[in-house]
Amino acid sequence: AFFGYDFTKDLNTSITYSSRISRPNFQDMDPFINYIDSLSSFRGNPYLLPAYTNALEASLIYMKEASLTFSYSRTDGAMNLVVDKLNDGTDAFVATTKNLDYSETYSAGITIPYELTWWTTYNYFGYLVNTFSYKSEGSIINNTKPMFYMYLYDEFRIKKFFSMEVTFEYTSAGVDGIFTFEPFYNLSANLKKTFFKEKLTCRFIASDILSTAYNKGNSNVEGYNVNYISKENTHYFVLALN
Repeated sequence: AFFGYDFTKDLNTSITYSSRISRPNFQDMDPFINYIDSLSSFRGNPYLLPAYTNALEASLIYMKEASLTFSYSRTDGAMNLVVDKLNDGTDAFVATTKNLDYSETYSAGITIPYELTWWTTYNYFGYLVNTFSYKSEGSIINNTKPMFYMYLYDEFRIKKFFSMEVTFEYTSAGVDGIFTFEPFYNLSANLKKTFFKEKLTCRFIASDILSTAYNKGNSNVEGYNVNYISKENTHYFVLALN
């Protein structure tokens, strides 16, 4: 459902409500064990149920670009990875996807764009609070943490010479299900130069220049700690001719 109202030609507001169902995939329900090592493994959960999400968002938008947004969402039966100890007398544990009681997110964000003949900038700043509630050993546990997100994009155009794009993303520490993850950020750049009356385009792309765009976190399981690092191939350099 959507409601919009125009205060003026350049200033308008909108309120959006949505409801959706998220169903588990086959891998999440496959009950067979996939071993990582002698003490850790993954197992699917054939008893997973769909998750139901209701979300509400209100926005104030200026000239179809700059905006201020507030939103709230709640997911009943949210599906998240949970780590459990095996009752086999060892330190082994198994990770499986389970339905949490619920997850909630409150968020606020502001978008600030600006453009000149030689410069374009697009910036987003967001603040949100995530809450995950689940049962463990018969007790209700709430995992809550406020989180900050920032996205900065700048393009500089120097006529007859080159143009350059720089992007920077930053995510502060936060929570996801039973896990708490550490801050991470990504700095990338794109340099563009044309030749022969713009018939030849040369680009130099530098992705994740500082090799910092990876996830790292932990989950405190009773009796010991589970720590993880998840890396993808985001650090690379490309020279392209078109």
